[in-house]
Amino acid sequence: MKNGINHFDTAELYALGEAEIQLGKILIELKVPRAEVVISTKVHTAKDPERNSTSSTNRKHIRESVKKSLKRLQMDYVDIIYAHLHDSDSPLE
Repeated sequence: MKNGINHFDTAELYALGEAEIQLGKILIELKVPRAEVVISTKVHTAKDPERNSTSSTNRKHIRESVKKSLKRLQMDYVDIIYAHLHDSDSPLE
C-alpha cells in the first residue's frame, strides 16, 4: 500500500464494533486488495454472564466473536486474532 502501511489492527470492543465496520468500508472504498494488507483484531476476554461461561476465552466465544468481526469487516478472514485482555481463569496451555 501507499507509504508502506500494510497492517491494520482493530478490536470488537473499539467503539463497540464500529471501528471494524469503518475499517472494512474504507478498505473496500479504496479498493485495497485483501492480499496486500495484514488485518488483526481482538476478541474481548472479560467475563460475560450472557455468554454462559466462566471463561470468555473458550472455543465457542472465540468462534462467535471472530464470526461477528468478519461480518463487520466484510472479510473472509483476518490474519491475526488476539485475546484483548488476559483471562486469569484460562490455563495458558
